[in-house]
This record gives sequence, C-alpha cells and structure tokens, in this order.
Amino acid sequence: MVTVAQLNEQIRDNMTILKTSINDDGTLKAPMRLGGGSGTSTAAGSTNLNTLALSGLTAEDQLEFHVTASCLTAAVGRLDIASTTDAVVIARLTLGGTMGSGVSGTWIVLVMQEQSAATQYNATTAGGTTGGSCDETRQNTGMTAWTGSWSVCLQHGGISGGTLRYRWSVYKVNGQ
Repeated sequence: MVTVAQLNEQIRDNMTILKTSINDDGTLKAPMRLGGGSGTSTAAGSTNLNTLALSGLTAEDQLEFHVTASCLTAAVGRLDIASTTDAVVIARLTLGGTMGSGVSGTWIVLVMQEQSAATQYNATTAGGTTGGSCDETRQNTGMTAWTGSWSVCLQHGGISGGTLRYRWSVYKVNGQ
C-alpha cells in the first residue's frame, strides 16, 4: 500500500523534473528533431552525405547530432559534421583520420555558440568505434553567425573498396 507521504514525494519529484524541462517563456527544453537521414555511399572522393539548412537559432540554443555509421567492407577517409556554408569541419568523428574496414561507430555531438562571439562555435564529440574511443572538443572561428541562416552536413573524405552505411539525426535544444 502506498502512503500519502509517498504519493506527495513522487508528485514533488515529477514536478521538479517538469519544472527543469520548461524555459522561462513556457517552451520545452526537450530536443526538437530538425532533420537527418540515412543511406549509403561508395563515392571515392569527399562527399556530403546529407545536408540540413538551419535558421532561427538563438544564442542560447544548442544543436545535438546523433550519428551511427559502419563500413563493413570499406575504409572511409574521415567522417565529419561540417558547415557547408563556411566549408569548415565543426566536429570530426573519426579521430586519427580514417575509419577502417569492419568498423562501426556511434557518436553524439553537442554544438553551441561561443558566449563571446556569434561567429564562433564550440563542439564536443563523445562516441567511439569498434576500434576505440573518438572523443574531441573543437572550437571553430570565422563562421556564419549562429543566429543567421546556414547549412550543416554529414560528410566523408572518400571511400575505398566498399560501402559506408550511415544514419544521423539533428536536434535543437532550446536555450533559456
């Protein structure tokens, strides 16, 4: 049997979770899916796999990328998240360059505007492949203003002898 005190405690806990998930203006802080995609590539040269146009971000918003990829019979030269507007790598998923044959990986990348400059982005990658960890922090300068209109893509640096399979999703986390 559940006591009134236990019910009150559970309600308090749920209200605390709900309260921390809502911004001051009443909007949810929960991530909103902006787009993404999945597919395959056998291209020998650098290729943008999937591109997403962005606009309407505020200085407090964050972008969150979820990426999975595998290359069962191929070697992939780099796997990156990049600004196609600025031709700059925002986050490198394959540290040390390539992703070898028989390797698969999963990554989460958080990107946000640097507090001191709208044209500077900070990105942190956490993830790994069957070959090891791929954690990185990167700071990009000279970018299109975070709150402007720009495009981002998942790209690779070329594939030799097989097929890259990928899936990615891009989320916006509302700021304060």
